[in-house]
Amino acid sequence: MKNKALCVIDGTNTSQSLQNLLNQRCVAALPFAGRYRLVDFALSNAVHSGITNVSIFPDGDYHSLSDHIRSGKFWGLDRKVDGLFLLPPKKEVSAIANTLTFARMREYIEYFLRSRQTYVVMYHANIITTIRFEELVKSHIESGADVTQVYYRNKPVSIFVLSREYLIELILRHEISPYQTVMDLVEMNDGIKINQYQHTLYTRTIDSILSYYRANLDMLHYEYGFQIFLLERPVLTKTKDESPTFYTKQADVSNSMIANGCHIEGKVENCILFRDVTIKRGAIVRNSVILPGTVIGENSIVEQVITDKHVYISDGARLSGQEYTPVVIGKGQRVIGNKGINVVQISTECVPFYKTGGLADVTSELTQELINQGLNVDVILPLLNSLAERYQENLSHEFRSVAVINQLEVPYDVYRYSKDGINYYFISCGELTREKLYGYSDDCRRYELYCYLTLDFIEKCGLKYDVVHCHDWLTGLVPYFMKYVFMKRSNYFMFTKTVFTIHNIHYQGICDVSDLAIISQFDSIPNEVMLFEKVNFMKTAIVISDEVTTVSKTYCNEICYPYFAEGLDRFIVARKDHLHGILNGVNYNYNNPATDLSIYKRYSAKNVEVKKENKCQMQRELGLRVDPNVPVIGMVSRLVEQKGFDLILKVFEELMRENVQFVLLGDGDYKYTSFFKGMAQKYPTKVSVNIGFYSYNSQMIYAGSDLFLMPSRFEPCGISQMIALKYGTIPVVRETGGLKDTIIPYNEFIQYGNGFGFAHYNAHDMLFTLKRAINFYHMPEHWNKLVQSAMAQDLSWKSSTEQYINLYRNLINEE
Repeated sequence: MKNKALCVIDGTNTSQSLQNLLNQRCVAALPFAGRYRLVDFALSNAVHSGITNVSIFPDGDYHSLSDHIRSGKFWGLDRKVDGLFLLPPKKEVSAIANTLTFARMREYIEYFLRSRQTYVVMYHANIITTIRFEELVKSHIESGADVTQVYYRNKPVSIFVLSREYLIELILRHEISPYQTVMDLVEMNDGIKINQYQHTLYTRTIDSILSYYRANLDMLHYEYGFQIFLLERPVLTKTKDESPTFYTKQADVSNSMIANGCHIEGKVENCILFRDVTIKRGAIVRNSVILPGTVIGENSIVEQVITDKHVYISDGARLSGQEYTPVVIGKGQRVIGNKGINVVQISTECVPFYKTGGLADVTSELTQELINQGLNVDVILPLLNSLAERYQENLSHEFRSVAVINQLEVPYDVYRYSKDGINYYFISCGELTREKLYGYSDDCRRYELYCYLTLDFIEKCGLKYDVVHCHDWLTGLVPYFMKYVFMKRSNYFMFTKTVFTIHNIHYQGICDVSDLAIISQFDSIPNEVMLFEKVNFMKTAIVISDEVTTVSKTYCNEICYPYFAEGLDRFIVARKDHLHGILNGVNYNYNNPATDLSIYKRYSAKNVEVKKENKCQMQRELGLRVDPNVPVIGMVSRLVEQKGFDLILKVFEELMRENVQFVLLGDGDYKYTSFFKGMAQKYPTKVSVNIGFYSYNSQMIYAGSDLFLMPSRFEPCGISQMIALKYGTIPVVRETGGLKDTIIPYNEFIQYGNGFGFAHYNAHDMLFTLKRAINFYHMPEHWNKLVQSAMAQDLSWKSSTEQYINLYRNLINEE
């Protein structure tokens, strides 16, 4: 067929979904099958068919393609007559239907006019196949058709044949013609004779990430691979002189295609590895396409992933895609494994040092679980006089400095306490160091200094963190100071990301500018920190942090609405794409009836009948009538309006008409404490009220109660209902925030659920739900199902921690 046909290779992009792999190359230069580029298949088909005149019409960034093909010598196309021509666009031309247009070919009409060949084979560069162009052209000639199109398994493929004269006519007439591409000719079929050429060997069009992924892995199948890589018609490509791949004794490779220059110490299964890929010891790589220069660190797991060139996956990383959605890592990207992530938790309370609420548990337990997952985590806290002596005695003085902010000089010290692989740093400063964490008129000033001094300490001590994770309003100015003060005077925090967690949006840190020590010195007060002419710590963090989290999915959605958002809804909605609801977890090391030494008798789901012995013991200790068959309603809570106590006050006397007992532990507003003390005096054998969180053992209430009441007006997460579930104590909750996310209302018809819920913040809805729960308590066939379902729930930190790690990793990998 020599000199009978020329070949035009269409190098335009066909799909936006390929952009992750085409940021710095055109589709023709996309690597394939370990050592090839997609254009190699078009060029090889052409030269094996005797075609000596080949042109490529690329788009986008075609420098990689130009470097690959050079003069065409690797395909025998470096010729004095004919040869290989790279024809980039001379000006911006619209790419109709993502394919080569006649308008684009018009720019090089001279090429077609001076070519000597009679026919033109048009081949889109994104097609993987081995096809004999000589037979294709012969079929076209014999058919007498205007255009011949290739079909594979009765589906059209973007390979066409038409006469050169007809193509020139179409190019010259494109401005007045309805046809803008060869595809238009075929699809419109307006009196034009179309010949269909049925091709029988493997063919795939690369027009998406999934098709690219599957086509690569198809090459590992004997049947498909040997239809593409024919001995008599080899796929030709640019050759490189490289050393052979090195396999250590520990290497384990199966059903994979490995190019030259690789270094393999780990396990590789069903993979395509391009040149110079390194798989370190202990790494596992499965069902993946790994492009040149990629390094996969020790003990990493990479499954169903496509990496572009020069990707670095650090030790201990975990990357996992799915069969239909492989993960794509862009060129030169760095993927951090858990061991490579450095995080600092900035908080104001943390067990065992300080605790006023659930924040202390979250800071402690999240940090410990992150450490267990291999991250490097420090915690920064304020130093208070109330820190227990046993901890003060073990503090080591770490750092002393003076923070100079305009005319203000603030001396401070930092102390360190290390335990279980965690460094706890305590910031000590005159205005900050007091007896209590909160409750002072200058709290905003104190915690403004705390936010600033924390960053000053990190920078001066050279502590490098990938992520600074701030908790609640008291740390809300950390993202602001980092971005607008510290980063403007140095690049120390240039690559540090910030995460801010809203634990309760009700508390925001609102004050006048004059109440602050640092911001009050600024020549102009930044809009980011202001709301309604007041400084608002929480609003500042929501607006400026890289990512914002809150403590349940439902609460995440709720705070987008004014009723729940306390005036911040418009700022939250504006950050919706960066807002994540991650449920808090429970530490089952401490909250597990099977191991809890603080309860009367330990038990599990297997011997749950022992739970009644705890009830009887609690009744004796609290002076209630001892009766193992009376349902006991328990509460462990702050006595504040948020927790739904207004509802309880309205119907408590009605509740007491039922054959129930009520046990309360907590402290709070006088309005509620005085009411319940009165009820305890009125119903001494039915009601026990324990004011003060240490006035009775909370674990005994979880173990000894049958029902656990949480009728919160709003509840960001809630921990008590999760603990109650583990102890087989059935929660009765208002369906809001984390209560809705963790409690599944019981359905007696299918006997499914782990508690009871009511939707409206209404006292009689709550009472009706309580009565319904009490009714089921007296039906053992239902109650036993409920208790077993409750105790089987896994609400540990494991799932939540994985979500935080993914959030951290995605933030870091944005670079």
